[in-house]
Amino acid sequence: MAEHNHEAVGLYTLNVSDNHLSALSEHLGNLTYLQMLDVGHNACADDIFAYAADPEVAQYTLWSAHTSTEESRRFIAWLTSGSVACWALVYPDTRHVIGTSVLHSYHLQHQRAEIAFNLAKAFWGQGYATEAARAVIRAGFMHYSLNRIEGTCMLGNVASAWVMEKVGMHFEGILRQYVYAKHAFHDMKLYAILRAATVARSAGTRSGRRCSTRRTLLG
Repeated sequence: MAEHNHEAVGLYTLNVSDNHLSALSEHLGNLTYLQMLDVGHNACADDIFAYAADPEVAQYTLWSAHTSTEESRRFIAWLTSGSVACWALVYPDTRHVIGTSVLHSYHLQHQRAEIAFNLAKAFWGQGYATEAARAVIRAGFMHYSLNRIEGTCMLGNVASAWVMEKVGMHFEGILRQYVYAKHAFHDMKLYAILRAATVARSAGTRSGRRCSTRRTLLG
């Protein structure tokens, strides 16, 4: 997913004392969970550098592969500066950060933001990005009162496109030469999901569960 370095425009990182924001410690199955990214935690910089230095991880991002932990520390500083809402994906067995999921480019008037995520290569293809994206989308609609969440990815980034499709985002077209990164302009696929569609789908799921329970009870 593309990540942009935007100025703060009203979407702030969550405070760990905000108990009503359940997405703060969103559990993703039994394998990993989300927590707020801590800029002052040296281990976070080490963990992020461990995967952000991988050229394959950075292949379709707007940032280049990290070359030092100091660069990763600056990356965390931006992620926690108040211009984005950022969660770290933490693997509980090791307590290491294995990726991040972000809401950025918030527009107060239009009630929309953009989602982005990145993940260590060792955890690709195991459902982590999908579950994290679902949790962050849920937080965007429930806790930030967003109406629309967008996502973009480079044309060759098949994995990110697939994640967005799996979480219910719809392909809306190609933004031609939409971003300039790594000394070139890039076309970007645009995906989006609306609050109304998510609410309707959730209601349908709950209804289906009630029907299933009723059938079981009635034999």
